[in-house]
Amino acid sequence: MQVKFRADHDLDRDIVRGLLRRKPVIEFEVGPLVGLDDESVSHLARFRHTQLSPGVLLVPQEFPLIRSIESLALIWELTEPHEWANRICMHERSPQSMYAAKQLHAKGSRQLRSLRSTYNCVGMVFANRRTFIEPEQIPMILQDDEYTEVVRTDDLMPGDVVLYTDPKTDDIKHVGLVLAAEVIFETKKIRVLSQFGRDGEYVHDLDDVPDFYGKMVVKFYSESRRTT
Repeated sequence: MQVKFRADHDLDRDIVRGLLRRKPVIEFEVGPLVGLDDESVSHLARFRHTQLSPGVLLVPQEFPLIRSIESLALIWELTEPHEWANRICMHERSPQSMYAAKQLHAKGSRQLRSLRSTYNCVGMVFANRRTFIEPEQIPMILQDDEYTEVVRTDDLMPGDVVLYTDPKTDDIKHVGLVLAAEVIFETKKIRVLSQFGRDGEYVHDLDDVPDFYGKMVVKFYSESRRTT
């Protein structure tokens, strides 16, 4: 069974026309998605474990036209519908763009791990790097998966989750995974792995995150054990 496409009103119609000229047999429905607005699209990721979706592919407006067409053609040729079920995916950014991101972020304590841009920090931590998930859904995930807060840094273990929150609103701005928590010269040093937006994964010190996140406080959670 071949993949079928359905576009919302924001998709560049030149992408549709170019794809159908290349592969006239592709089924591509265009027009408003009845009952599925932008907010509902984001909910597909938020409720990925309770709702079923045929899959969503996000195409950034700035993505080159020819690459969008080629990518959709390859998806039609090489994949099957079941491979996209319950997934929200985004096109990979260009190598030039990712290199510029590396130049911006790879400094101080930060060490580049991966230049991938098809998921965000929440997708890295909670969805095996498969998708974008809104940070607003983290409290629900923590509750459903029975995470417990780790109050003392002495109790931290690799794999624990670190949340970066707004000190005024308590909104979650960023999330990562604890890689190491050790005492060096009587000082607790915590190393974290996180995805910086769509700019790639970095290993970094706990408080060494990009300025665009703003001032934040941290909280820790564990899924693997109960804490006291």
